[in-house]
Parts: sequence; C-alpha cells; structure tokens
Amino acid sequence: MNRLNIPSLFCLLFLFVASCQPASSTAEKTDTITTDDKLGDESATPPSGSQITQPAKRAIPKASWPGTYLFNEGADGNFWGYELQLDDQLQGTLYVDGFQTMQRLLVAGTTSGNTLKVKLVGYDKDNLFEQPAIGSELFKLEQKDQQLITYWGSMTPNMIANNTVGPAFKKVRQEDEATNIKLLITRKSFMGIQPGDKITDHQAKLKKDLLQTGEGDFEIFLINDPNGNPLGYLHPDPNDEQLVGMIVITSPEAKTEDGLSVGMTLGDLREKLTNYEIHGSEIEGYTAAYHGPFSYQLDSRNWEYDLDASTIGDEVKIIEITLRD
Repeated sequence: MNRLNIPSLFCLLFLFVASCQPASSTAEKTDTITTDDKLGDESATPPSGSQITQPAKRAIPKASWPGTYLFNEGADGNFWGYELQLDDQLQGTLYVDGFQTMQRLLVAGTTSGNTLKVKLVGYDKDNLFEQPAIGSELFKLEQKDQQLITYWGSMTPNMIANNTVGPAFKKVRQEDEATNIKLLITRKSFMGIQPGDKITDHQAKLKKDLLQTGEGDFEIFLINDPNGNPLGYLHPDPNDEQLVGMIVITSPEAKTEDGLSVGMTLGDLREKLTNYEIHGSEIEGYTAAYHGPFSYQLDSRNWEYDLDASTIGDEVKIIEITLRD
C-alpha cells in the first residue's frame, strides 16, 4: 500500500465519527433561552393544560347577635337612652327611657346573613306607651365593613337628625374568660340583677350581710361572681323588702357602658360624660357625681349638698358606682 494514502484514511475516519455526534441547532439554543426567560416572568401565559392555583378567599366572619346594644341621643337638656337585650334565642327586651318616655318592648330577632331584624312581639308590664304596633319591624341591624348599621323601621329616634341609615346602636359584650371575668354594668342591670327583681330569684349570687354607717345599720345582700369573689352589694327596696333596690358596685373589674369603673378618677369621668351633677351629703359628707341611673361616689368629703365642683380635683378617685331604678 502506498504510504501517501494512510493520512487520507485517518481523515476520512475522523469525519465519519464527527458526523455521528448530535448537533445543537441555533433554534434549540434560542428555545432554551426563551423558556428560561418565561420561567422568570410571572406574567407569562402558562402552557396549555397546566393548573393555576388561585389565592384563597378570606371568609367573611358571621355576625354574633346575642348581647346588649346601646344607643343614646339628646339635645337642649333632653336625653333618651335605648338598650336592647337579646338572649341566645334572640328574644329579649328593648328599653327606651328619657324625656317623657318609658318603653319596655318585648322583641324577637330573625337573622339573614349579617343582618338582624328586630320585631315587636309584645309589651312588658312596666311599659307606658303601647306603640309601635305589635308585629311590626322596629328596626334592622347590619354588620357591614366592621360597622353596625341601623335601618329604622316602625321605631324612629326622637331626634329627626338621627333618623338616617348609619351607625346608631353599639354592641357591648360581657366576656367570661376563665377566671378573668369582665363585667358590664348596664343602665338596667348588673350580673343579671335588676332593681325591682325579686331577691329570691338571685339567691345563688347573694349573701345576706349588715352595712353599718353613720346614718344607721342596713341589711344588705353581698353580690359575688361565679368564683365567690365580692363584686358589690344591693339594698332591698325600702317600699318592698322582697325586691331589689339600689345596686352598689365596688369591684374595679366591672365597667359601665361609658367605660367607667371603680378606681378611675373624676378626671376620667369628666372626659367621658356630659350633663352630670356633683353633690355632697349633709350627714355623711359623701360626694357623688350623678348621671342618669348611676351615681359615682368620689373619695372626697363635702357636707353641703350644693357645692362648687370645680374645687374637686381631677385626681380624686371613684370608690363606688351605684345603679338606681
């Protein structure tokens, strides 16, 4: 064999082996770059047949309607208070008190979504005015955008300016968190005890005791919470000792719907309340601020009934809260 042909054979063999390797086309490289770019682009359209995970929708919390609702209005020295009490069956009483007004309406509620319709089903024995008509829808409450919206019906507020759709009633809660019990003093009751109730109806919460003061000795009933801790006491009604009279709260754990409690100061009261009066006591020297059905006994002595309230400093503390009929 001619040696000059040997290099040519090696060249042919090299070309044959090289032609058997898979080639990467420019198009394939371009496809790879495009795919990577799409993976990094969240706005890119997903391939056909792929599944898209939608963000979970937030559940709208369902309104809880049992409880106590308050609405107050007033002008020119005339005031009205509305208190709606509903039990777990959405049955209860609507109290309306104020200038030339004393209504005790028996009501029942029906719900639809976040809406509560309050219907008049009867009149309590202490009611003075038999209106609106039984069977009518007094008003409707709606939980909307973290607000409680009132739609007036057969019942309308005393002030024309308040007869609109919007926030009116405010819900106040009584929470029981194990041993930390938060107590509400409403305009009508405390711990479920109301002036005018039969004392025997609340025996489980009460313990007979004697209160000694400079005005004499008085039979009282201590009020205890479910854990046996003292919260205050009540006086029997002087006209009928079988019935509850004044209720005196001494525990700082209890608060009025205005947010006042024993241990707070006269300055706090002045910030939260309007149209209150402060008087002294000619016999005991007790000093108290009076507002609606409440009197707030202050840690200050004044033996004159009519006094200059501006002389009592904001730092003076509230030492008792009394609920009267």
